[in-house]
Amino acid sequence: NPQKNKTFYEGFWDVFRQHFAKYTKRIKSFDLAFDVPVDMKSLFAISLTGRQKAYYKGTQYFGSSGNTGRLKIYDKKKELEQKQGVTILEDRTRIEYTVRLEEPIVFQWLCKADLTINEDYEVVYLNQEKLTGEIKSAVLAIHHDYMKMNEFTRTTKTKIKKALASMEKLDLDHAYRNAREKIMKSINSYLRQV
Repeated sequence: NPQKNKTFYEGFWDVFRQHFAKYTKRIKSFDLAFDVPVDMKSLFAISLTGRQKAYYKGTQYFGSSGNTGRLKIYDKKKELEQKQGVTILEDRTRIEYTVRLEEPIVFQWLCKADLTINEDYEVVYLNQEKLTGEIKSAVLAIHHDYMKMNEFTRTTKTKIKKALASMEKLDLDHAYRNAREKIMKSINSYLRQV
C-alpha cells in the first residue's frame, strides 16, 4: 500500500522516471522531403519570411544550416544517377523542409503537432508565358541567382509577387497532410529499431 510507505513510493517513482527518461526516444529534428516530377528549372521558390536564397553546387538553399524552416531544392534525378548509378527516365526535383525543435519531443507529441510550410515559402510552377518585360527579367534574374529579391524596389517586389500569385502553386502543407499517416508509421518503425 503506497499510503503506508509514502517515502518509498515517491522514491520509487523518482528512480523510475529517471531511468525511463533515458530509454525514451525523443525527436530533435527531421526533414520532410517532397519529390516533384518536373525539372528543377520549372520551379520557382521565394521565402515569405525574408530568408535569403543561396546556391551551392546546383542546390538552392533558403535559411541557415541547423535552423528550423530551412528549405532545400535540388535535382534528385541527377543525384541518383551520379551517386547510385540509377537511370531515371522522368525528371525529379526534391524539396526538403527542415524542422528543428527547441526541445526534443516524444513520438506521440510529433503525431499531434501541426506544421505549416506554406506560411514560410511559396513554390510555384514557373510559367514564363505569364511574365512580360521588366517582371520577366526580374523573376529570371532571381531564379538564376543573378539578383536577390531584396535588391529590387518595393514596387517591383510587389509586381513579382503578384505575377507569381497567378501561377500554379505547390501546396506543400496539403502534400504533408496527405502523407502524414505514412510518414508517422515510417518514423515509428525506425524508432522501434533503434
